[in-house]
Amino acid sequence: MNLLSLFFSFSFSRKPLIGICSTYDTENTQIYHDYPLSVIRGGGLPVIIPLNDDAETISGIVSKLDAVIMPGGPDLDPLLYGEEPLNNLGAVHCELDKFQFMVLDSAINYSLPIFGICRGLQLMNVYFGGTLYQDLPSQNYTIAEKVLHQQTNAKKYESHSVSITDGSILKTLLQKNDIRVNSLHHQAIKDVAPGFKVTAIARDGVVEAIEKPNSDPPIFAVQWHPEAITCKGIDTFLPLFQYFVEVALKSSEKKIDNNIL
Repeated sequence: MNLLSLFFSFSFSRKPLIGICSTYDTENTQIYHDYPLSVIRGGGLPVIIPLNDDAETISGIVSKLDAVIMPGGPDLDPLLYGEEPLNNLGAVHCELDKFQFMVLDSAINYSLPIFGICRGLQLMNVYFGGTLYQDLPSQNYTIAEKVLHQQTNAKKYESHSVSITDGSILKTLLQKNDIRVNSLHHQAIKDVAPGFKVTAIARDGVVEAIEKPNSDPPIFAVQWHPEAITCKGIDTFLPLFQYFVEVALKSSEKKIDNNIL
């Protein structure tokens, strides 16, 4: 086997590198272990992207990855979508917002698949021009049948149902019209970002998933925490991580082709 054949054999058989944005808590850069464990179950290799404010460093790290997950975390600064803070807004971390925006900048620049979870969905919606409810219980007065979006049970348990849109990534992967999800948020999408469509909705009308139609590579996000269930060996949402690893591998192959050409 010559060197070129060996290179291709290694490149196309390796597991893709899935970057997971770190979050922020009491001066620590961290990530819940649920995320890397779910990536491993899906067939990928998790890589933690450490919080920092250097665009060149972030770009250098992201350039080596095959896909990026934007995870859960604290509230977003409402100034990012043109609003003043309201009374029930939780703690915000501007350093984290800036860092994760720069990660998105780099992921888009390198044409990487992006998967948002909980805060990640909210962050992506704001990044692409949408807005949020700062505090769903106090702001969303028009809904007749409210759903509990901050469950008291452990996060590995499902809390409420969502309806899935036909023709969406979720529908293709999960093969269900309705599915029960866990729920650990008090913020939610208010105005959907231009160019995105809603792909799952709760009974009270709260947006539970979005995607960018016909995006290559895929860009999609969910409001619930599939990783908290997948990491426990439960397969309900495993197809999301398997799919993301699959599209990450395709992203890796495209990068190899582009480098050779």
